[in-house]
Amino acid sequence: MAFNFTLPIRIAQAVFVIVVLGLTAYVAHWINNPRTPARSPDENNFLIFTSVWTIVVLVYLLVTPWLLPRFAHRFAVLAVEALTMLFWFAGFIALAVYTSGVSYICSGHVCNNLKAACVFGAFEWLLWSASTVLATLQVTRSRGNGPAKPMGASDRLPEALALPPKWLGLYGDFVTKNASSVSQIESALRSLTYIIPGRFRESELASESLHSSIQLLSIYHDSLLARAVARLPPTQKPSPSPHNRYTRFWTQKSTLYRRISLTLQVLQYTELLIEMAAKRRGERIRWRVVVLLEFVKAMCRLGLLRLTNSRPLVTPPLPEREIDPTKLGEEQSQEEEGFEDDQGLDGEFGDERQQRQDSDTAWSMPRTGLTLPSLPASPDVTNYLLSKVLTADDLKPPKALLHRVSGPGQLAEILYILRPVIYALAMQHWNARTVDSTGKRGKSNWQPWLLGLSIEYGARQLAKKDFKERVAGGLRGLTGLEREELRRRGWAMGWWALRGAFYENVTRPYLSSFTSKLRNKPLLNLLGGVVEDYEYLWEEYYFPTATL
Repeated sequence: MAFNFTLPIRIAQAVFVIVVLGLTAYVAHWINNPRTPARSPDENNFLIFTSVWTIVVLVYLLVTPWLLPRFAHRFAVLAVEALTMLFWFAGFIALAVYTSGVSYICSGHVCNNLKAACVFGAFEWLLWSASTVLATLQVTRSRGNGPAKPMGASDRLPEALALPPKWLGLYGDFVTKNASSVSQIESALRSLTYIIPGRFRESELASESLHSSIQLLSIYHDSLLARAVARLPPTQKPSPSPHNRYTRFWTQKSTLYRRISLTLQVLQYTELLIEMAAKRRGERIRWRVVVLLEFVKAMCRLGLLRLTNSRPLVTPPLPEREIDPTKLGEEQSQEEEGFEDDQGLDGEFGDERQQRQDSDTAWSMPRTGLTLPSLPASPDVTNYLLSKVLTADDLKPPKALLHRVSGPGQLAEILYILRPVIYALAMQHWNARTVDSTGKRGKSNWQPWLLGLSIEYGARQLAKKDFKERVAGGLRGLTGLEREELRRRGWAMGWWALRGAFYENVTRPYLSSFTSKLRNKPLLNLLGGVVEDYEYLWEEYYFPTATL
């Protein structure tokens, strides 16, 4: 099945042009302030024009094929694509030359925004180069065909009204049929946003907006793929993981569970973006927002604990993406095509082909001349048999994959849920009252760090003690899902090395010493640069090291 790259490219072009427009417009607004004698550089202004031009072009490319097909001539589309590509090439190159020329006097958030605009402009140029190549291929393949037949105004109105639902359905079909490619695009964009926030200090808000948008879009993609899997025949449905069996059971049983889980997932994907926006209003506002977000998330988790009849929480609370439905669809289509090809064979050519296939897959006995079908390879047999083996967890109903907790176990789960709220309140309190030797308020104080770590470690030990006393066989009697969740929470405690006083007094000096040794060394300085980029996030914000 051919993969149509046009839709994901248009989406990426729209996202990047909004980011570039925001960065360049902020620079122009800051420089053109009446209190400053300077004016926005022409290179920055040209990139603003290119961004606005691109938005108009995207509207033209998306709307005219449906509403005004006479204006969507293939040569006009190619000309617009090529012109936009040239604009972006000239824009980001000119801005890069300008920023490099004034690097000795340019510093601060304005110059960081200019550098970030250069990077995003370069990626935008690559995207328009790709779409220009696709438009060129379309022109060469459809040479000799004129524009589409124009439609009357009375015919265009009903079709225009039906376009939004139609587009949504087409997008859903596109994601379902090209799930693996869409996942690769998501991963590539997500990886890009991991390096931008620390490298360009004042552009982290734009980059985190892109990251949050990708994460939110992935939630919608997961729902599309889940519906596609549900429509598959029972023999083709994959065996879900224990986590997906458990979460799918509760999302189907309780609408309230699904809504709370979705709210919690959205908050986790946007919490850092909200904190970055709040920090523009000051540290006091930022900590108030952090405490409020942690409180709302804790209330959501307590609601899930109540809806699941006091069963421990799992992360994430929604089913995860596990399968690409196109693989099953492609296998089925290949089988159908092979059957049709066999039915379409005629005469001696078909008989010869059939005999040749039989001889390749069968063994002929020398004395009798009879044939025996060939046996599959031993690894194939072993893998097939292992895939059919049922474990104890496979036989349990979904809600029995987690034991109910009561008494000390329930207290441990509540403490685990409330720990982020208590830690955030402690950080807010000591941040407002104390100032350390470096001038950073409350970050070097050990009391919030010790309080948060003690609560989380105590809750973990209390939960393990409750399991040993109530579950037959102790910790060995836990289900696979429970052991996986305990293991995940244990590894998550390692994030305390990057929080609060431990990071300021212990981890940060070691990281600074490590990165300083890697400077001016080929290849190794790249690793040091990545670590320094992430240090910025760990120092300035709360949520990059949050695990709940």
